[in-house]
Amino acid sequence: MPFQGHTANGLRTGVAAFLGMPREKVRVVYVDGPQVYGRTAADDAGFEAAWDTKGPPYLFKLRGGLDAAGKLVALDCDACAADHNHLGYNEPDTVLITQLMGRRPKQPAKGSAEAPTAMYGIPNRRTTTRIVTLPLVWETPLRTDNLRHPNGPQVTFAFEAFVDEMAAAAKTDPVQFRLDLIEAGTEDKSFRKIRSLATVRAAAKAYGWESRPSPQTSAAGRRGQLLTGRGIAYTIRSNTIAAVIAKVEVDRETGQVWAKRLVCAHDCGLVINRDGLRHTVKCGLLHGLSRALWEEVQFDEQKVTSVDWFSHPSLRHSDTPEHIDIVLVNGDPNPDRPDLAPYGAGETSQKPVIAALANAIYDATGVRIRRAPFRSERVLAALKTTTVRGWAAPRRGRGPVRCGASPARTTGSFGCFFAANPMYLYCGGLLVATSATVRWKRLRERLLDLPRRLALPFMPAEEQDRVRGEWRAEAFGRIAREQRWGEVLSGTGSPLDATVYARRIITQEIRDYRITSLLDIPCGDFGWMPRVLSDSDPGLRDIGYDIVPELVGRNARARSQHDFRVIDFVRDELPVTDLSLCRDVLQHLPVAAIRQALRNISRSGCGYLLATTHLRRTGYRNSQPCRPGSCRERNLMLPPFDLPDPLVIFSERSDSKFLGLWQLPFA
Repeated sequence: MPFQGHTANGLRTGVAAFLGMPREKVRVVYVDGPQVYGRTAADDAGFEAAWDTKGPPYLFKLRGGLDAAGKLVALDCDACAADHNHLGYNEPDTVLITQLMGRRPKQPAKGSAEAPTAMYGIPNRRTTTRIVTLPLVWETPLRTDNLRHPNGPQVTFAFEAFVDEMAAAAKTDPVQFRLDLIEAGTEDKSFRKIRSLATVRAAAKAYGWESRPSPQTSAAGRRGQLLTGRGIAYTIRSNTIAAVIAKVEVDRETGQVWAKRLVCAHDCGLVINRDGLRHTVKCGLLHGLSRALWEEVQFDEQKVTSVDWFSHPSLRHSDTPEHIDIVLVNGDPNPDRPDLAPYGAGETSQKPVIAALANAIYDATGVRIRRAPFRSERVLAALKTTTVRGWAAPRRGRGPVRCGASPARTTGSFGCFFAANPMYLYCGGLLVATSATVRWKRLRERLLDLPRRLALPFMPAEEQDRVRGEWRAEAFGRIAREQRWGEVLSGTGSPLDATVYARRIITQEIRDYRITSLLDIPCGDFGWMPRVLSDSDPGLRDIGYDIVPELVGRNARARSQHDFRVIDFVRDELPVTDLSLCRDVLQHLPVAAIRQALRNISRSGCGYLLATTHLRRTGYRNSQPCRPGSCRERNLMLPPFDLPDPLVIFSERSDSKFLGLWQLPFA
């Protein structure tokens, strides 16, 4: 059987017990592969070649108190882990296949929850850990196991972000605040206090840290729409000590976070292979960065929905820092004594990364984000509810929320980390419900139009087609005038943060297929398309079509160099271009209108169609009725549309929403 871990003997013993055969009859063959950190053999992978377990999620509640001098004198930390029935180490009765066979241990493993590790001297300190179970202990697909450093990144994220929060409340530099806390601590037999001081100081020196409180208030950290900040986090694993400083850039229009620089000071005792150690530390930083920015297991009430690289993205080359600096520290207080013992370096460096990024984001924006990963949509939502260093977003509501999930919640994230202080956590940006006046206005419009709707079946076909076109124009016109889709008139899928991956896909396809003319249907408010055009060949000819005259007129006045026209692409003749772009429009039309639009585009003479399709929409749901302007996800490759498979298909970093490219006319 194939094996990628580093406990082959244990796997051999476990498989032999599972199969009820002598151990010498089992042969384990090592195979190179990824993700070998954290005892790969201690899960289903070795038994059925399927990685099916998840890192345990946490919920934290923290409180702290400062004295008159700004010193941290009290801290209360409660760590709650959903880690009940943690998968065992080479225990045959705990793997998935044995559970499907009806074999179970007498008792599920109780799991574990970890407390923070740091040499902080805090006079009044209470730390509690709790473990909770999921509703179905054995049947749940959300089974927990060891992800690289099983509990460390979650705990350090919450604890070090809260320490940073206390430093901000005390208006003290974050590095100095930590050094003062370590100085107030007591030494132990491994000299972890003085080694911690040396490690934090080494990281600050290597970074070129300038002493000031967070968040940054000067204009030096602001460059156009980009905000820059730095953050530090420090931790201990066993006797190995690490301090990580991150420099980030936050795009306040899209919420995208880029870790521009990482500095790690690392003291693991005796070092034998310095180059190998540097590579190990650097790889740990990159793994931690992937968990901080991208990795998140999502699920609904039935199953895990993040099932591939599109729905469960990880770090890419474009996300990696510009600079990574590793400082190897020997903090031994007695230089005349032989080196300390080797304490290990496999997992410590990734432990503080999430916290360092969270603190850097706060320094850049003044916004504290207490949930990881820091995906752009999550960061942007936080920015929009807070005044961000010279950029005030509108607030529609404000009120406290509980720390924890609602009992009625049926969707969520797993393997992400939560950190919350009830004193500081608020919910802003609440959408105001539609008023009764608006609802009555819509009902009145429908009643006045009732005679025309009743007469429609008796009209000639051409007249029916014309009337339906008028309804489409009226529906989308009302949506634009009343801003039913929010301040971005083109809808919730059109803000810059929601089009990051779509813009990359469209720009790349324009280059790959040598597109010289583009038909944008519908152009809407033309908010994000200029980004595509600026990244494409200057000779690209673009035409923007929309059914709403007000939008077309406004676009034409604001951007006279572009060609905008009023057209109903469902029924009107279309110009010949190399590419027709239909992103997020077909899902707002009835089934009959979608089929008519696809036929119209197919016979238009255009070369290609790039359109939105939802791969998870199947069966009768693909044919559900839809009024113009409402929304139904559609899979264009299934009935009743039956398009052929696209030439290529791209995910918009969603588990369902894709852009497909078809050659025209359809086969």
